[in-house]
Amino acid sequence: MSTNTTALAGALRGLSLGPAYWHHRRLIRASKTWTREQVRAYEDGIRAHAAYRAVAPGVRDRTFYRERAEGLLESLPGLTYACATSGSTGEPLAFHHSRLAARQKEWAYCHDMWADIGYRPFDTRLYVSGQNQPDLMRFLPQENAWKLPMQSVTKENMPELLRRIRGIGPFYFLTYPSALATIIDVMGEDEFASLPVRAVMAASEVFPRGQMARLRNRFGLPLAHWYGHSEWAVLGHYDFEADRYLFYPTYGLVEFEPLDDGSGECRLIGSRPCRLGTPFIRYDTGDLARPAAEDGVTTFTAASSITGRNQEYFIDRDGIKRAFNPYVHSIHDDFWDSVRRLQVRQQQPGRLRIDVVPGEGFYAARARDVLVDKFREAEIELEQVPAIPLTASGKHRWFVQEMTAAELPDTAP
Repeated sequence: MSTNTTALAGALRGLSLGPAYWHHRRLIRASKTWTREQVRAYEDGIRAHAAYRAVAPGVRDRTFYRERAEGLLESLPGLTYACATSGSTGEPLAFHHSRLAARQKEWAYCHDMWADIGYRPFDTRLYVSGQNQPDLMRFLPQENAWKLPMQSVTKENMPELLRRIRGIGPFYFLTYPSALATIIDVMGEDEFASLPVRAVMAASEVFPRGQMARLRNRFGLPLAHWYGHSEWAVLGHYDFEADRYLFYPTYGLVEFEPLDDGSGECRLIGSRPCRLGTPFIRYDTGDLARPAAEDGVTTFTAASSITGRNQEYFIDRDGIKRAFNPYVHSIHDDFWDSVRRLQVRQQQPGRLRIDVVPGEGFYAARARDVLVDKFREAEIELEQVPAIPLTASGKHRWFVQEMTAAELPDTAP
């Protein structure tokens, strides 16, 4: 493809991003020069919203939106559509999204973060997907992106997968941190280092500082990492210079509500009014974070760390809270060939009970070795069970924290 043709294709894709994208792109650029007073003034405008005043100082959770999903006034036939997401809680959040701006706002903020590592809209991407597909990889021309399902990442597929990945030329790697850890583990560090990866765009899950530093130092790769309920409530990106997560004020209002357990951690409360669709006002995202001290330079709301979803972390043998998802989602597909279902429970610090519904070819000793290796910061008790019950909404819950607030460590780092 000639340079002119490539430029034309990029320009056409840019137009397809939509008016909401370009509107938020202007907001993002303007906000980067705001003083702290201008940021606070913008956030006070959200606090002045009638819906915000009606809720404050209370909060809403996913139960509120799940129960009201069908009757929300913001559901406008032809202009909005119903959405749902559950995550590992097994309890779906339901809301309505604008058809006129679907994903446009999120793209604007993601592209802004990615620009720091050299990405331009519609540069070649390889992104990891949890969705099944018959092909090892699939090309999406409208996005100039290759879709890689996690089911393809096996030792058996690896020779052909490596050949195909090398054949797409230099690319940006869009992935969850846990998926990236699994891919490097299955592929091998030397093979991964040989791929034409330009940078890593790590999405949504908690990415521990140590793992981020190791990835950058071992492979010399630029890294952009963000975390949050990116499509509906809050979104923060990790700033390596400031060593903290920064929340764009123009995405929505972020507030910290301290826990009453003396840990210093806070619930992340997000407010995002919108003209079309579900306005999230003082929504408890279920995320836990530690607010960062003001440094006299940073104007945006900042968090020094994000632990992960409330009740979706386990306590290791040293009393440290660890986000659960990256552990379970880094287990190889080979393990799941002989396991039908799995659920992790914690009743005391440093100890996990893992219930497994065995499948064909299941060997308890082998399964235990895999789980001990993955959850190495805790002792493992493996139990074979005939079934694992679904939640009331028919979802599978991966992790159940059975420790009470009084039993949790008071000062977990």
